[in-house]
Amino acid sequence: MPPHPLLSARWKKDLLRALFFEHTHSFGTLFCEKRDLETFRAREDVVPEEKQSFWRRLIVEEILFADIIGHSVPQDIRDYFSETCPFNERKETLGELLGRPAAMAVVPLASTEKGGRPSVAHVWHVSGIGEAVAVSAEPFQGRSMELAARLAKEAVEKNDSAVILRLATLWIITGRMNEDRVASIELGDKLALELKKRKWLIPRDNLKQVSPEMEAKRIIRSADSISTAWNQVSGDGTTESGEDAWPTDTDELHLLVGGNIKAQVASILLTNTDAKIVLWHSSNETFSKQPAKQIQELCETHGRTCVELRELSDQKISDAEKTLRAYFRGVSSSKQILFNVTSGNRLMSYAVQALARLRPEIELIYRELGEQTPHRFVRLRYTTFPPDSGSLLGNPSPNLSVNWSFLYGGERSEPDEFASKLWKK
Repeated sequence: MPPHPLLSARWKKDLLRALFFEHTHSFGTLFCEKRDLETFRAREDVVPEEKQSFWRRLIVEEILFADIIGHSVPQDIRDYFSETCPFNERKETLGELLGRPAAMAVVPLASTEKGGRPSVAHVWHVSGIGEAVAVSAEPFQGRSMELAARLAKEAVEKNDSAVILRLATLWIITGRMNEDRVASIELGDKLALELKKRKWLIPRDNLKQVSPEMEAKRIIRSADSISTAWNQVSGDGTTESGEDAWPTDTDELHLLVGGNIKAQVASILLTNTDAKIVLWHSSNETFSKQPAKQIQELCETHGRTCVELRELSDQKISDAEKTLRAYFRGVSSSKQILFNVTSGNRLMSYAVQALARLRPEIELIYRELGEQTPHRFVRLRYTTFPPDSGSLLGNPSPNLSVNWSFLYGGERSEPDEFASKLWKK
């Protein structure tokens, strides 16, 4: 195993910054293996005197976190550092902090000078102290630590050891809080940070500032509420919710097309007539392109003129994701969007799911084969992550003379017969 950064003899030009970043990269690992006091004394002797205080604070952070997650720290090491305070503007020493429930989260800091570089801070919540406190290599100001501090506080109050570990080692978090809502912040150059193995959690309203390159790396998550943020960092499983009525104000209905088109047509008929319809088909003429044209003709025959056909790769998921992201980059996040993934192939649906994680306003819908209830679709919503699953129940207009038993039945139909069987005679 390579030497731990805090015990390494490799010093760089910008010592304080480099030391803090290496500490952040490897946080929580110092006491994964056995340590002895002499190792720390020997390291302290070669740390430049003007940096020793900062180095000791980083060691104390590690001791405090090791105590929280149950790693063994020899008593003589605890005693040696017991009078050191790890925090910027607090007086509590390690000896006063040990034994208290606590959690830490990493927060990005934008550079404050022209030509500067972004940095990070560590935001703690310690039971009994109440206020979140920060340790950083740079001055800290503003409200962008509020989301991280709130998550750390909730992790302590819920005594959730898994979230405490994930917060400290897997995430970098920024955002303001307005009660339980996550509010946007000035990102500045924060996203230029390179932090290995960490995912980003940012306010949903800041998603438009994320570059296509960062989107492609899939390391960006967003939240608009504290509950969504909690589900993102906790990794809890899909939650089940109840049944909702089919929305009457859908702005856009998107559909993957391929093979059986019954569920796709049903979702169009259940959606308000002023919604834009976008049909995503592959290059496969028989399986996907012709069925998409058939749906378009059905729509236009019955007064739906705002219908688009767009091609989506069914062979390379990276190409499919790029195509979807490019389209939705021009779509406001305030719009009500349904995306029917019943049809198409699996690769296309995986690309849509990846999109929904980035754009949580998009609700995925799916009609289960063999579903007995007419007009019911499964709904998957990524406003939380993992997602929330429920159902949407349509209430079709009585003016529609639709043969619903044909649409929801298992009967196969040739393309040239579909329209004649769809409408009641």
